Amino acid sequence: RTACRNPRRRRRRRRRRRRRRRRRHPGSVSRRSKAKQKHRFVSQGGCQTSSPTTACSAYKTCDTCVPHAKCLWCLTNSTCTDYPVSWLLPPASVCKLSQARWGVCWMNFEALIIALAVLCGTILISTIVCCCCCCCCKKHPSGPERDVERFARKREEIRQRAEERKGERKARHDEIRRKYGLIGDADHPYSKFENE
Repeated sequence: RTACRNPRRRRRRRRRRRRRRRRRHPGSVSRRSKAKQKHRFVSQGGCQTSSPTTACSAYKTCDTCVPHAKCLWCLTNSTCTDYPVSWLLPPASVCKLSQARWGVCWMNFEALIIALAVLCGTILISTIVCCCCCCCCKKHPSGPERDVERFARKREEIRQRAEERKGERKARHDEIRRKYGLIGDADHPYSKFENE
């Protein structure tokens, strides 16, 4: 009764029994470990199997041929052939470009090449434009920096105009002083008499 009431004691007893069995039969394996090993072998066996590759000549229609990247469908003789990997474009001896289908049945190889060229050109031009815009933005600061620069320029212009006005006022005042003899000047006509 006490063993049933106390689960810790049950666990301890089970562990002791397992230890005794292992001591008596060191080569024996428990059911759990057997099941794990079996599962491991099954999963490894499943991973190792691979489907055999089918030759391109086995495909009889365009729809079954073109989904495979290594195959090329030719409309002139309605055959599926291996794509000539050594050539960038399939030569005329294999199939004319206008009659060749690769990837999709509804577009010939010439149109596919033109479409890819246009797409690559668009991406290249947009990349160049983005780079030029980024360079121009770095040269010409935008936002607060531009405003600060504009205010500094205006302040400098105002200061220069104020300096010019100040110089003009000083010149006028000096002219008036000379006229009324308030400045001792050698050019003044009465300076000789003042010195005597």
